[in-house]
Amino acid sequence: MPVKKVVEQKCANCDHSSCCQKLGSNQGGSSSAVYGLGFVGALIYFFPTMNTFNGVIMGIVKSLVWPGILVHQAFTLLGL
Repeated sequence: MPVKKVVEQKCANCDHSSCCQKLGSNQGGSSSAVYGLGFVGALIYFFPTMNTFNGVIMGIVKSLVWPGILVHQAFTLLGL
């Protein structure tokens, strides 16, 4: 049986309370908490470089984008 038919059959009578997730709802869960802790940790790490207004802005920006930089460096290291 094709996958599309199986999905259509299972979702035909779904009330979105047990098996499916509602569309548009925030499903961040624990990953949001981990990212938030990482953001706070990065702010503390970059805090000594925040001597000027530009330093504060750069510290906040670096704290927001460090996961992307980490993944980019990991992919570069792995040759991907």
